[in-house]
Amino acid sequence: MVITDHRPLIHIPTQPNIGRRHVPWVSVLSQYMGYMKIVNRKGSDNDSDALSRREDLADLTEESIINNPILKKKFEDYDAGIFEKELEDLRESLTEMTHLQCDGQLITEICNGYLQDSHFNGTTLPAGVTLDPNTGLYWITDKIYVPNLSTIKEKLITEFHNTAGHPDYERTYAVILRSFYWPNLKRDVKSFVKLCTKCQRIKPRTDKPYGSSMPLPVPTRPWDSVSMDFITNLPNVDGYDAILTVVCTLSKMAHFIPCNSTVNSRQLAKLFLDNVYRLHGLPRFLIGDRDTRYTSHFFKNLMLELKTTLCLSTAYHPQSDGNTERCHRTIEQILRAFVHTDHYNWLSSLSLAEFAYNNNVHSSIGHSPFVANYGFDPRTPYNLIDPPIDIIPQQKDDSVLERLLTVHKLIVDQLHIAKAKQKHYADQRSTPKQFDVGERVMLSTQNLKLLNQPSKKIRSRYFGPYKIVEKISSRAFKLDLPSNMKVHPVFHISLLKEFNSLMPETEIPDNIPSSNDMIYGDDTFFVHSIINHKIANHPATYAKGPALLFKVKWEGYDSSEDSWEPYVNVKRTDCFEEYYKKSDKFRLLILSNEYKKLSSTYASRFPKTFFGNP
Repeated sequence: MVITDHRPLIHIPTQPNIGRRHVPWVSVLSQYMGYMKIVNRKGSDNDSDALSRREDLADLTEESIINNPILKKKFEDYDAGIFEKELEDLRESLTEMTHLQCDGQLITEICNGYLQDSHFNGTTLPAGVTLDPNTGLYWITDKIYVPNLSTIKEKLITEFHNTAGHPDYERTYAVILRSFYWPNLKRDVKSFVKLCTKCQRIKPRTDKPYGSSMPLPVPTRPWDSVSMDFITNLPNVDGYDAILTVVCTLSKMAHFIPCNSTVNSRQLAKLFLDNVYRLHGLPRFLIGDRDTRYTSHFFKNLMLELKTTLCLSTAYHPQSDGNTERCHRTIEQILRAFVHTDHYNWLSSLSLAEFAYNNNVHSSIGHSPFVANYGFDPRTPYNLIDPPIDIIPQQKDDSVLERLLTVHKLIVDQLHIAKAKQKHYADQRSTPKQFDVGERVMLSTQNLKLLNQPSKKIRSRYFGPYKIVEKISSRAFKLDLPSNMKVHPVFHISLLKEFNSLMPETEIPDNIPSSNDMIYGDDTFFVHSIINHKIANHPATYAKGPALLFKVKWEGYDSSEDSWEPYVNVKRTDCFEEYYKKSDKFRLLILSNEYKKLSSTYASRFPKTFFGNP
């Protein structure tokens, strides 16, 4: 688009008669007329017209031009045709900029390569190839014919592929083909792009995720296997702001226990004892995610002493506990209907919501959880009117037990059918894939917190490659991660990607900051220790409101360089864990009412739990 305050110029593309002064400009702009648009803008709004506002150029008369040597020289040059020549030179320069210009070194390498290629040192040339005696290059149509040398081919592909932003092989091939050619060019480009390490790290997967569905085993009796999870971020009512959900994987009966989101592993065990164990006994299997309350030494040792197998899902794979996740969706829907706009009424409505959930027919078992657990439906206000006694079928004493056993067998069969159907549809959204121990794979950065790549929009999609050191199952693998990555090393197969490369296994993966590194731009600073804490504003990180800050002493710097850093910058460092353990003052601050109030307002700035403890 060309903007001008001289309105007649907008008619130049369609004007039949063009003046002498316009001819040089039209000759330059003619090649752009097909997609160029000339727009008129009012002079007072046109900032580019500043030169015409100069006072010394206000009155241009013949006398003023003669008395001004600079202006006189300009007009003389114009009359001599120098101006037209400058425009012609400019047009040629612009045209040359649109074509690839090979440097002298590359041309020399190509010319020397012809001497090593048998196709060019014989008496005949490939069909359609001609020699340019001025440059020593062989051409096929308008493209340079590249000799059959892998070094030159790889150099050309690397240059075009990297400078173009690592496009796919088709775009890379199209760009190279504009200026160069050699047999099997497309095949070579495709192979190069497939093995490009940078592409494998920065590009997302476009196919279906790896891993077919593997349903959990069906238990044979109620409450033999249970799953647990938390519903959090509820309005605080009487000290409760969360719900502990416990679901039987056979009968689908669920208990919804109000609690606080800061509950620790010991308090979790007490809740389970008071609300589940006293009603249904001890389960053989307990399914949960990788919540710190489940992974704590106390809870693991407790389950070990009780002979209960603790089945934890892989990191960031909620499908492992889909039973509880689906239960959450239903109970939240029921509560949403009960409380409507009075959200603080959720606690008083929770008991009725639990009854409604357990009294509804579950689609997987074909019965309500009450029937699956007790063999009959509970009495409700709608059942207060009993039918006549003579039409009620008489049952033997042992028929209730037989009916309950029959219901359990029927439910087991129904669950097998439901799981098979669920697996069929789930597998349509995934791709079967297997990895072997010793194989190198790329790890998705989707759930990793990386200090050296803070922006999720432009961070690398994958890191690696990392070697598989153990195959936990067909869908979970343990990786050999660097010691500075403070994450659980077992990952679901959907977070992994096959690594393609001809490079040796000694290739160094992308740098991942260690737990004591702080990254600012291109500089890495190491945390020596944390020496104090406070609650104050931190405008550099948060525009408004207070934050939990820690005074950091940097490795290799004196105390004058100490700085206050927000919790989000230090939470993954070893020094922070050490400070938490030794600072009684900090632990008392966490238990104060002031901190709890700030935590409910600014959850990310004031965490409720630290290392699994409130």
